[in-house]
Amino acid sequence: MRKTIEDAFTTERSIVDAYVFLYKKLLSARNEKDYLVLQQIIENSHFSFDKEAVSSELEEKTMILGAKYFGFMQEYVHLIARDNPCQEAFYQQIYNEFFCSDLFKLSDMEYGIILFFLSRSVRGLPYYQAVDTVKMSDEQFSETADAIRPELNKAYYMLDDRFDSLTEEASQLYNISEKIEDKNKVIVFWASVIGRIRKTSEKGDGSIRK
Repeated sequence: MRKTIEDAFTTERSIVDAYVFLYKKLLSARNEKDYLVLQQIIENSHFSFDKEAVSSELEEKTMILGAKYFGFMQEYVHLIARDNPCQEAFYQQIYNEFFCSDLFKLSDMEYGIILFFLSRSVRGLPYYQAVDTVKMSDEQFSETADAIRPELNKAYYMLDDRFDSLTEEASQLYNISEKIEDKNKVIVFWASVIGRIRKTSEKGDGSIRK
């Protein structure tokens, strides 16, 4: 199967044509375990494309289906992912909803476009199950953050665009976190750092570092 997926992207097909081909070749028969095939396609088809142009008919169908279904697809994937099922259960739900339900009664070409959306455009795919997650009350989080306040202050200082590269910045955060011995404190440290990075990103200072 992996070779079939790779071959779909090494011929002179456009990106959308490749997914139409994969749907017809691997999914159109509606076999019992096809949700596992869907998983393989989504996880293993992120190749770059030299040929991006598509036929006018395919381009029009892609635009129509995108306007009709893409918002729902994005929301549905997000909703299922929030339940944090195992990967097999996740892809089975996605497959059943988009390829087997009454909502989607489409031609092979149109199902190929749906496959293209899932593989290339829908956020949250490929999907990976979160394991051993840690939840804390606001009070516990605040108490733990206070206990490592010197480390957090140092980390925030290192985040303030002092370095030319992200690896320099990351090395300093790593060094700080390595000196924190308690697991929950380390988790709160990284949660706080991630929160600070997200807030900075939302403000958008325009800087780009590599």
